[in-house]
Amino acid sequence: MPRSNRKKKRAITFDNVLDVKEEVSSFLKRASDDCPIPSKRQRNGGPPPDWIKNQTDEERLKAKQGCITRKKRVMEYPKLFLENAYKKKKNEKKSAKPLSVEDVQSLAVHGLAGQHDTTPRWCQLIRMNKVAKVVVLILHGVSSKCYKRNYKCFPHIREHYDVNAKIELKENQSFVEELLYRPMSSRTYKNSKYGFEQQETEKNGSSKNAAEVSKQVDTNSLIGNTNNNQLNHKLDGPDNEHVNNNLVGRSCYLLADHELLRRKFPKANERGIQSTNHSAEVNNSSPMIGVDCEMCTTARGSELTRVSLVDEDGKTLYNSLVKPDSPIVDYVTKYSGITKEMLDPVTTRLKDVQKDIIGLLPEEAILVGQSMENDLIALKLYHPHIIDTSRMFTKGPVALRKLAKFYLNRVIQDSSSGHDSVEDALAALDLAKLIIAKGNNLRPFMSVRGNEKNFPVESIFLKSGSDSVSMMVDSESVLRRMYKEPVGCISTSNDTETRKKAVKAIESSKFLWAQFHSYRIYLDGTTKDEDEQKMLLTKLDGRVKKIYQALPEKSLVITIMLENTRGDDGCAHRGRVFAGIKMSPVTDDS
Repeated sequence: MPRSNRKKKRAITFDNVLDVKEEVSSFLKRASDDCPIPSKRQRNGGPPPDWIKNQTDEERLKAKQGCITRKKRVMEYPKLFLENAYKKKKNEKKSAKPLSVEDVQSLAVHGLAGQHDTTPRWCQLIRMNKVAKVVVLILHGVSSKCYKRNYKCFPHIREHYDVNAKIELKENQSFVEELLYRPMSSRTYKNSKYGFEQQETEKNGSSKNAAEVSKQVDTNSLIGNTNNNQLNHKLDGPDNEHVNNNLVGRSCYLLADHELLRRKFPKANERGIQSTNHSAEVNNSSPMIGVDCEMCTTARGSELTRVSLVDEDGKTLYNSLVKPDSPIVDYVTKYSGITKEMLDPVTTRLKDVQKDIIGLLPEEAILVGQSMENDLIALKLYHPHIIDTSRMFTKGPVALRKLAKFYLNRVIQDSSSGHDSVEDALAALDLAKLIIAKGNNLRPFMSVRGNEKNFPVESIFLKSGSDSVSMMVDSESVLRRMYKEPVGCISTSNDTETRKKAVKAIESSKFLWAQFHSYRIYLDGTTKDEDEQKMLLTKLDGRVKKIYQALPEKSLVITIMLENTRGDDGCAHRGRVFAGIKMSPVTDDS
């Protein structure tokens, strides 16, 4: 626009400035008479409305004090809101970007520990030290689409949360495991035995394989020798500083009879089971033999396709492919390493393998392996002297590849062509030799997260502090993995029981975890009715509401909806997360 035109427009616009001012003031006066709330102009020095003019000094003072009280009351509560980069333009409570599991975890830890090093990137939690309790509720089977279609079934969740966002999971990512464990902090890592050992390795300039260390040890001289000073010179690493001279022998690691029964090992008098030529008892000088089997799926279920035995010197005693008697349905090549081409020329059957192994094993042999009940069931053999490495280091089972990486610094089961039974049998035997040699001086096992390059992780329950109590209300299958963690475990069998026990656990806990599985179980069924689905979703919302009502004020509640299926893209939205602070209504009298 030319300069002359702009000047002309200004002159036209502001010719009657005084008239415009009079019109605005008259409009504001009319608005103040109709509306009891003072406008912005009145708050900045304009004339107050009549209802304020008619107030007495006592009423004005009371109103002012009420306003101050309300502000102080609000400042006593934590506040949760989205970061500007995540806010949607139309709805500031909705995140415009999907969240990862780590994002949800960071909020839970932030509210639990109140530490700035765990500040979430996607939201802000102000006055986090005032958070009374942290509650994580997981609703399985409820996808983001399901929530949108049936949003009327969730009146409580829609109204009582400050932020909500979609959750995105990567392929082969376990939500529960990723949420419960986080990478160990740098300070904890340096102070741990794991970090100390890594520092020693860096100083030495080389990484000595623990398997090589175990081979340097004369096992026969260690077993049963209660005062062996040579151990300090033969085992390397930081654990040597506190070597226990009262080492227990290998016989102390044998599975007890009741454990064999509980884990359903084959019995001597069981139909179709062959018994080895074993002695009644073994001692600390009895030979240990590593065993590992590979199986495939047949018309009768899981059957043996390969078996390997190794001795304590690492020599392969027996290694044979086995052709199942039943037609093979799936070779399970990804895990077994067995293909059709490998088994086609094989004539060895299960009965041949049984005969060979029974003739090969010494009477005092101790069989060592990972989850040995599966191997002996596949072999259809009974042998009473068993050492199982899956439970030697923890109360619950741990994968062999994790134990081998953590203790032996050995990578196994990493080939795309499947597992190697000789390699697995040797790894299990080396693990047994290592724990027998070091005993209680062996550093405790720490879970390892695969996507963090085998960096040790720690449970989020460690962040609650020694004075706080954490509780998990969940199914037995989930709780079985948490018995060594600093958390109380309450087993449940259905959602109604979960809700009742969660409400009871609120009073005594700082952190509460509960999962609801009923809707996911319903979706796994064959028949689905729309009305029944809505009824189940409404019940889920009601259970969340019951737990919410039992919570004290200032509690941080994180409700997670998890989808039961995965998209074709390998990286799909798996549900939603809702988070909020429980607050009571703020009134003049509060």
